[in-house]
Amino acid sequence: MKYLLFCCIFFASCSHSVVNKKNTEKNTSSTTNTTKIVTTTDTTTTEDKSCLKDYTLKNEEGIYTITIAKDCIEDNTLKLQERLDAMNNLKESLIGLALGASGHNYYGFKEVLVNGKPFTGKIIGYDKQHTGKDKIMELNLKNGLRDGNLKTWEGEFLELDYLYKENKRIQVIKHKEPQPDKKPIIYLYPEETTTINVKLAYQGTLTTTYPKYNTSKGWAVEAQPNGTLLDASTQKEYYGLYWEGESYWPYDLSTGFVVKGENSADFLDKKLAQLGLSRREANEFIVYWLPQLEKNNYNLIHFAQEDYRALAQLEISPQPETLLRVFMVFRALDQSIDIIEQDLPTVERKGFTVVEWGGTELPKQHN
Repeated sequence: MKYLLFCCIFFASCSHSVVNKKNTEKNTSSTTNTTKIVTTTDTTTTEDKSCLKDYTLKNEEGIYTITIAKDCIEDNTLKLQERLDAMNNLKESLIGLALGASGHNYYGFKEVLVNGKPFTGKIIGYDKQHTGKDKIMELNLKNGLRDGNLKTWEGEFLELDYLYKENKRIQVIKHKEPQPDKKPIIYLYPEETTTINVKLAYQGTLTTTYPKYNTSKGWAVEAQPNGTLLDASTQKEYYGLYWEGESYWPYDLSTGFVVKGENSADFLDKKLAQLGLSRREANEFIVYWLPQLEKNNYNLIHFAQEDYRALAQLEISPQPETLLRVFMVFRALDQSIDIIEQDLPTVERKGFTVVEWGGTELPKQHN
């Protein structure tokens, strides 16, 4: 009986050793297969299938290739943590898709590959100290291409997006907080005294109007050739229709002008004349914006055209023969940057003319 008990214990011990040996060989084989793609670390767990620092990232001519372990993606989401090594700097690479290496030198973004294939899903980037709440970027991709906004949490807390026009990428900026569209004022110059109706379809929230804007009927005025307006409802006299608002509009800043603060007046004198403003209108524009421009070392100035027409649509009856809308988008700069110069039209006023001018200041870019 004792001999039989000893044999049972010995057999169980041997079986246990064999099983442990096979499990060890199996685990070693699995680890070996995984490390052919990338070296695994303790940060990849069954609870949180994130690569964190365990990835490689390369950018070759605008194609970003990310190499990860096979089990890093969960629910079509890939989580990566910022690293400081020059070859794999997440912030400089992925957020660089939006900001560019130096804040103004934009990449020619093509696509993102994960393990050699165009990626569909979400990439979330975290700061060095990963707590689950310190995201620095969030990028949605479809077949390797950006799908929606590239959201970033740094600097001025901007959401940056890219639009494509005729296969050419342009940068647009959408703010997380609404931006004020300041001082748009509308002048009406009919060839003879005329009753005119003006409606504004604004993709934002109107904060101020004067005279009071009727949201259903618009402004109804009697206009004289010299620009004097008589409000049809109050019989009060005005020289323009004024409004201000707040919007999240993403302005295209891929072209523009970099102007020293001290040279702002001369710059505006030339450009406003080219755009068709009269001396009186240009004078009012410059008097309003000059203090805000001159205090900065440099300003990046862009005159929004298609963007502004989409943001604030005007319906005017009867229709004017000439419609001039000058809307300046600018931001302060610490120093000069390189940018493609904006091509501005030269406008000649004819017949019944409507003029509008305004602008908005974007948060300062530190460069």
